[in-house]
This record gives sequence, structure tokens and C-alpha cells, in this order.
Amino acid sequence: MSIVCFIGLPLVTHSPYLLVLLLGIPGYVITTKNEEEILLEEFGDEYREYMKKEGKIFSEKKEEKIVFVLKFT
Repeated sequence: MSIVCFIGLPLVTHSPYLLVLLLGIPGYVITTKNEEEILLEEFGDEYREYMKKEGKIFSEKKEEKIVFVLKFT
């Protein structure tokens, strides 16, 4: 979810200075890879099963639908 903030915040605020956040994306991906290796060593097959259900960066879960309703009064 936080990787969306790296990309979305500069777009929403229209600030070129926040584009610096895009530099954080490679670090985020590298950290994710390192954490995955550690978790595989620690939990083995149990974590492999979890990896089949969830995406690496974005959740691949399709069953849940979140609906937001905005009411203006």
C-alpha cells in the first residue's frame, strides 16, 4: 500500500518536489526482496503458501471488495 503513496502523492498534489519520492521505489523493492528471503528461511513452506495467496507488492486477493460511499449534505 505504501508504494502507492510514492507514486500517488506527487500526482495528487501536483508538486514536482514530491517526485523525489519516486527515488524511494527501488529501495522499497530491494527491501521487500530481502524481507522475503528472511521470511522464507524462518517459516519455509508456510510462507511459500502465503506467497501463493498474496502478491509481492500489491495484494492479489480478488474475493474482497471494498466500497466507499460518500455522502454530501
